[in-house]
Amino acid sequence: MKVFDNDNQLKALSAGFGLAIFLAMVEAIIPKPIPFLRIGLANIPLVVLVTKLDFKNYMYLALLKVVGAGFVTGTVFSPIFLIAFCGTIVSALVMFSVSRLLKDKVSYLGLSIIGAFFSDIFRILTASLVLGNSLVVMIAPFILFTGILTSIFVGVFSAEFDKINNFENIYFRDSTVFEVSKSKKQDIILIILTVFAVLFFSLEQSVLILSVEYVAIVVISLILKKKVRFLLPFFVVIFVTFFQLLLPEGEILFNIGAFKVTKLALLEGVRKSLHFCGLISISALFIKNNIDVGNSINPVIRNGFFAFNKLSELKLTKKEVHLFNYVKYLNNADVSVKEKVTNKNFVIYITVSAVFFIAFIVTIFINPDNFL
Repeated sequence: MKVFDNDNQLKALSAGFGLAIFLAMVEAIIPKPIPFLRIGLANIPLVVLVTKLDFKNYMYLALLKVVGAGFVTGTVFSPIFLIAFCGTIVSALVMFSVSRLLKDKVSYLGLSIIGAFFSDIFRILTASLVLGNSLVVMIAPFILFTGILTSIFVGVFSAEFDKINNFENIYFRDSTVFEVSKSKKQDIILIILTVFAVLFFSLEQSVLILSVEYVAIVVISLILKKKVRFLLPFFVVIFVTFFQLLLPEGEILFNIGAFKVTKLALLEGVRKSLHFCGLISISALFIKNNIDVGNSINPVIRNGFFAFNKLSELKLTKKEVHLFNYVKYLNNADVSVKEKVTNKNFVIYITVSAVFFIAFIVTIFINPDNFL
């Protein structure tokens, strides 16, 4: 077991933060037969970095992971966030304690299983208290069983991931390399606008409004000469909607042989697809590579956003899976583009955030069923 020095800890923390919220966003689009069921993909950075960070930075990573995941999945103001928060913090405390007590005698697989078990226990307890629903207790054995199975996958993957990715070799370009904006207030405002845009887009449930907002994001991105990927949404919609239809729900629209296409399952698949593709597009539209918000949180937040933004641009190839060669991918990421945020751009960003907010309020006061 080797704890990194402080500089490498901050770099690993940033990389872990960016990877965690990206994986949380990926997991959010995977259909689940039970609401509380989870794979735990976003826990991979917590498992890999448990022996490399000190207690303060490790718990900081756990906090960033759960809050960031709450924002990108739109659960930050819901009971689900409280349930996830308790599970994540307890899991992190247990994994850190076990790793320090047993040191090299425990593997990533063991840490993942132990962490998942305690996380699920506290998630079940929190859910039963918050929701007051006996159904949670009834399905607890199933949640614990599936949690063990998924934790085995997370532990095995984490071990292989750690073999390939040496986080001591990761480097983020120092802020002096970038064309830092003259006013840090400008970058702080940009981050706030990004948070609001992500939040209200994630909370939006109307498929019609989400579709309009997504098209608007794409059009604005083209106007501002941002990179737009058209094939990704197409494949995501097909993949996510197909697997969502395997969990039939609601009125049967039509049959394809023995396969039933149901209304609610279809809408849920499209909704998840729009959330996933929309959040990636918002990231590309709002986030600059050279954000500077001051010395206190700059190393973590700025580089974490950079890592997340680059992961959202990755392209899987036969020769190299970028997500698996994460450190190499980040080190080779293109940071040559210098972007100056003009007043015109700021007006557009503020308008987008305001429109998302108004649309969200509309769906609260008007029956969402009217908007699909």
